[in-house]
Amino acid sequence: MVYLDATRAIGGGLKRYIEYISSGTEIYDFVIGDRSVLEEIYAREKIIDSETFTKKTADSLTGQDIIHFPAGTMTDLKFRRLHCKIIVTIHDCTPLRVKVLSEKETKIWIKNTRNALKQADLVIAISRTTKDDIKIFFPETDQSKIHVIYNGVSPVFEKRKEYSPIDTRFRYSFFLGRSRIRHKNFWRSLLAFRLSRHFKDCLLYTTLSDTPKINFLFYILMMRKHVCLLGDLTDDEMINIFNQIDALIFMSLYEGFGLPPVEAMRCGAAVICSDIKICHEIYGDVPYYADPHKVTDIMRAITLCVEDTRLRERKRENGLSLGEKYRLEEMVSATAGLVERLKMRC
Repeated sequence: MVYLDATRAIGGGLKRYIEYISSGTEIYDFVIGDRSVLEEIYAREKIIDSETFTKKTADSLTGQDIIHFPAGTMTDLKFRRLHCKIIVTIHDCTPLRVKVLSEKETKIWIKNTRNALKQADLVIAISRTTKDDIKIFFPETDQSKIHVIYNGVSPVFEKRKEYSPIDTRFRYSFFLGRSRIRHKNFWRSLLAFRLSRHFKDCLLYTTLSDTPKINFLFYILMMRKHVCLLGDLTDDEMINIFNQIDALIFMSLYEGFGLPPVEAMRCGAAVICSDIKICHEIYGDVPYYADPHKVTDIMRAITLCVEDTRLRERKRENGLSLGEKYRLEEMVSATAGLVERLKMRC
């Protein structure tokens, strides 16, 4: 039997990844996790509750069985000796590149990740950058068992002939997703937008929620008329936004892949992103690049996007082509191929 550990499929990019690799194919016989969450996605008979699996099923597994842990660590099973074949997906080494966790939390992350890499028969890295980081931070890992499989983008992210305009008062519009995670660099990006010399002609869409505290913040910054607070968005609503903005602002300090820019490109938006290794690997020369540590450089990229219409349109067109490179079917097919490889070893 082939099992998928979906205990961390609770939101964000990780939930999307888990849904994607298990879509459109019969790779997995069972999915492990919170039944109340997973029943929205999978048939009841395919779901095994996490507690039931840990206490009963795990000990009965043999070398004929396979578990795919798509979250980088092995949840409650991390320090048990499992007698099955194991695939682990490592998305990034963020805690070792950017201070996003406490010292204690970082040590726990390292311990869990090292154990997962040690027990895994095969490792999926979602980019060459992630594979290189595994080699740097976990040099004891057998490099021959690491396979790079790039993330895929759902085909629902596409350029539309028609969309529903939200606010047409301004000549230019940008999108900046909210994040409390330090490495996403939200506040530098926001400040760069505010200080841009084209600020008065621009609107910023963001998934921040419309709360008294947030409203007061933008009032103090004299930005309230130039910010559209959207709150949480469905995929369809996000696609609608991507279809009408001039550019996505994505200034992360570190990523393992960085899916939002590709999603935005597939919808016809330009992208302003960080001048870091992973962005060059995934996006090539398509985006506007800026130093994510320098507000003035982010401002420069925003200004260039506004002022050079021909360049912006060329980047939109190139982005549409690049988006086709990261096809969901190819990610799923490559993952299925690794599962089949392990089956042959059983």
